[in-house]
Amino acid sequence: MPLKHTDWITVDRGVKITYELENSPLQIQTDSEVGSNELIQVWFFTGGNLEVGGVTLHLTPPHYDLIHCSTSGASFSADLPSSPIKVWTISLTRTSGIRLRVHCNDVEVFNVVISNSLCASDVYQRWERKPVEKILFHHDTASDYYRQAICTELERDWTMETTTQFPVNFKTVVVVTCSDSNAVKGGSGEVTCIGGTDYTFLTEPQCSIPDLVVAFSIASISDCTWMTDQFWYSGILFMQNARTYTNISTLHID
Repeated sequence: MPLKHTDWITVDRGVKITYELENSPLQIQTDSEVGSNELIQVWFFTGGNLEVGGVTLHLTPPHYDLIHCSTSGASFSADLPSSPIKVWTISLTRTSGIRLRVHCNDVEVFNVVISNSLCASDVYQRWERKPVEKILFHHDTASDYYRQAICTELERDWTMETTTQFPVNFKTVVVVTCSDSNAVKGGSGEVTCIGGTDYTFLTEPQCSIPDLVVAFSIASISDCTWMTDQFWYSGILFMQNARTYTNISTLHID
């Protein structure tokens, strides 16, 4: 089953899928263990169905191959997470060369610049075809679901808000504050997008309304701003949350 939310799409193998990889990183969810002999394989195509390249991610032993490149059997730069549920994020950019990066559960496992020194010149030219507008899961045994690696909103269970305009890209840092001005914020004030409505953080952001009860012994009150959550008992006013009063004579806080 998908990790948490409903923005995952079931992988359809052997079918070209419209996906603008250079505009939005691709996320793939798997539940295969390291050592399972399963693999992820994604091919990249132009909108006109010309082959560009692709990547194969092996789980036994953990390593990767670049399609249409002489590099094969290269080890990951970091150990794969032990969790069987893994989210792989594949990004392809051209701002500083043709750069292909892959993260696994927010850990970067490789980051390479594809060039004619890395790949044979005759196949490297295929990587220069652009833009990538279609993908294909081919000879793939591990991929279960895929989605765009963007965040579309904040976590739905948080009572938080942000001035950030959505959607935001993978790894974007979002500043969050409490929606209620009377609330006290706990946890992290910044969260990092990892796709959908999923974020990483040091401690989970949360907001809480303090239970503050103030008792007044009052001779007379005028010009009061009366709010909710208050009551009188034996001449004493009890209220929840701090409020502002004016023209109060003989005020005593018990």
